[in-house]
Amino acid sequence: MNEPTEQDLERWAKWDDLRARQAEATTEFEMTELALEQEALEAESLKQMLHVEMNEEPIWFWLSFRDVDTNTNLGVAIVEGGGVVEATLNAKLAKCNPGGEVLAYPLDPEKLPPEEYRYCLLSEEDLIEAGLAEARSSS
Repeated sequence: MNEPTEQDLERWAKWDDLRARQAEATTEFEMTELALEQEALEAESLKQMLHVEMNEEPIWFWLSFRDVDTNTNLGVAIVEGGGVVEATLNAKLAKCNPGGEVLAYPLDPEKLPPEEYRYCLLSEEDLIEAGLAEARSSS
């Protein structure tokens, strides 16, 4: 793992400061103002991470999407990227990112599924058909 850069330390300090102010907020106006600040900080963090990842050698990722409100699986996408942020963005650009929470892990390039299973949103049935998952027993 690389040592944190000065930019990383500054970003972490901003997050620490924001969390402290959120913990002290008492009015709805303060909470709304801090929520907007959080959105801006999240966007800035994603841009910085994407900038770093776009300079990395791309690898294949398994992205599993979940609706956090209903706790339902929205599907899986197998895409390339220099990191999770870039892979997730690539899935969005390929229209195979349904939103929600994403769980990502790198795939062994020697165990990739055929091309027709890449850059598309895969259901559980698709994963079984591709040999990427086993059917659940109904016992």
